[in-house]
This record gives sequence, C-alpha cells and structure tokens, in this order.
Amino acid sequence: MKFNKTPTADWLLQFGINTEVGITCRLKCPGCIRTFFPKKVLANRSIWRFDQYKPILDATNDYKFCGNHSDPIYHPDFLQTLKYLNDSNTIYR
Repeated sequence: MKFNKTPTADWLLQFGINTEVGITCRLKCPGCIRTFFPKKVLANRSIWRFDQYKPILDATNDYKFCGNHSDPIYHPDFLQTLKYLNDSNTIYR
C-alpha cells in the first residue's frame, strides 16, 4: 500500500493523521458503542498490522492514536510503532 500525497490530502497532513488500527479494549465505558452493541463491533473487527499502516505514518510528521473503539496499548504492534515514530522524529499523541 502506498499513501499518495495529493492537493486534496494536504489539509489533512498539515493537521496530522488520527487512526484507529485495532479493536481491543479492556474498558467498559458507559457511552462506548462496545457497551451498547458489542456483537456488532466484534463482527466488523479487523486489525491493521504495522506494515499495513506504515505508509500512513510516513506521510505525516504528526500522528495521533485515536482510541475511540480500542485502546492502542493493546495493539500487537504498539511498541514497534512507538519505536518507529521515535526513530523517525514523528510527533505522536
């Protein structure tokens, strides 16, 4: 997969990219879709592996871990991702 920078994507890249790459979360937040529709969330589950989302990391210098439907710390490639972002001097939150 290659992430192509285009004029229409420039506005996105200047503000950083925010993604949800996993599905795992241990919390039971009362307002979360996981609490109301756990089977629906799990039925549509998929996990992006590091090599799949690395082009997105390379496209920006400001990366945000979303955490709306998952907790990034439980992603199997989380430590590898942090190391890669540190090595590439990318800002992450």
